[in-house]
Amino acid sequence: MVVSGHGIVVVARVESPDVLGFSVRVGYRRPLNQSAAGRVLYASQDEAERAAWCVLLSSKEDQERWEIKISLSQAAIETREAAQRISWELA
Repeated sequence: MVVSGHGIVVVARVESPDVLGFSVRVGYRRPLNQSAAGRVLYASQDEAERAAWCVLLSSKEDQERWEIKISLSQAAIETREAAQRISWELA
């Protein structure tokens, strides 16, 4: 997945070798803050890049529709905290 405009887009996929799997079609689009992958992409950016994304995604219409600043900022915090817990548990 990559960031494209106000969302993410799937650019490649790999089929599961197991009996059960999950698949998303190439070209699928989703608003950045309405997908786990979008939130992970956002959270993994440095502070300056996240600020740039917030500016890009923070038109009044987007704020009303997605509440982008609150959900993305909170997602970044929660993702980093979860990553730290996992790192500590695996160490």
